[in-house]
Amino acid sequence: MQLIDINVGALRSPSAFYFSTRKGLEEFNDGWRNGLQPSVCWDVRQISVGKINVGAVAFFLAVAHRVRAFTGRKQKILIEWHPKQFSLLSDIGFFDLADEHDLFDWPFDIGGFEAGKINPNTKILSFEKLYDSPDYSDDEAISEWKQVHRERYRSKIVNKCESLFFASNSSSNRNLPLVMSRTCAELVTNSLLWGDSTSFVSLQRTRTKIFINVCDIGRGFKFSLNQKQAFNGLDLPEDLNNDLAAIGLGCVINENDFGLKRAISTVLELNGDITISSCNGEIHWATPIWSNFLSDISNYDIRNALMNLSKQVIPYNTQNKSEYNDNGFVRNLPSSIRGTRISFHIPVDEEL
Repeated sequence: MQLIDINVGALRSPSAFYFSTRKGLEEFNDGWRNGLQPSVCWDVRQISVGKINVGAVAFFLAVAHRVRAFTGRKQKILIEWHPKQFSLLSDIGFFDLADEHDLFDWPFDIGGFEAGKINPNTKILSFEKLYDSPDYSDDEAISEWKQVHRERYRSKIVNKCESLFFASNSSSNRNLPLVMSRTCAELVTNSLLWGDSTSFVSLQRTRTKIFINVCDIGRGFKFSLNQKQAFNGLDLPEDLNNDLAAIGLGCVINENDFGLKRAISTVLELNGDITISSCNGEIHWATPIWSNFLSDISNYDIRNALMNLSKQVIPYNTQNKSEYNDNGFVRNLPSSIRGTRISFHIPVDEEL
């Protein structure tokens, strides 16, 4: 049996996890395509307290969950006992979720640390389908399926998400908890339905920022939009990265309710930013690139807007993205990891 060692790095961001693991995951995928039935050993010995991003941990759990589904067995894990690190991982729900989904073959009993040391609202949650997805061509069945899952999971997501935010007297911030919590509930439902994958949600509050991340290792934006026939009539160029186009289109296709467009605009109004990746594409939304994208849609059409967006691609191996962060950027990723990752970064001010 082929055993592939994959170092997850320091888990400082979802993007850092992607670049640390992509070659190992490529080897794993190649092994399956060649009939080798490989297994994985995760190396998490580089993590350290104070530098762990909870969204990256959620991404790791989502990938491990997908590997578990492929192999049908628990994965080996290299982990060093450290009371502060284990306290953090326990408080965010890492150990509980790993055991709930039977992901890892622990090298020793997990214990010997003190829990309850961090913000109790900093958590990772997971959500699974209650029953099989309906026929995608049956609109009535889809509506009923989504309603059942919304009602089952919405209160938990809304309560956990809203608890990240302090009460605010600022009119500009008043609707933020509602918009973000309802958007997360909708994203989870879409992950389960269109992505056909367990959805992981991470919530993290630091001294300066709130981080909300929704991720799955499902079918991705492109599949979902193809099922909805959203690309019909757009006549996009063949050399356009369809994963990038799908992300861009998916961000504006729902004008009403709690779709991504409303959430992105709300976060950007508060000087936050959003990073969305799916398969081979990634878009980092900041106010300039988002405003230009919406302006292109308004002045021209969605086809031209997507084509102009694709012209802003930066090299995938750009190490220092700080010069691009304020304006936003687009990347073609060198390795495809299935599914969708959506990360909201919201600054905390004295009114929030």
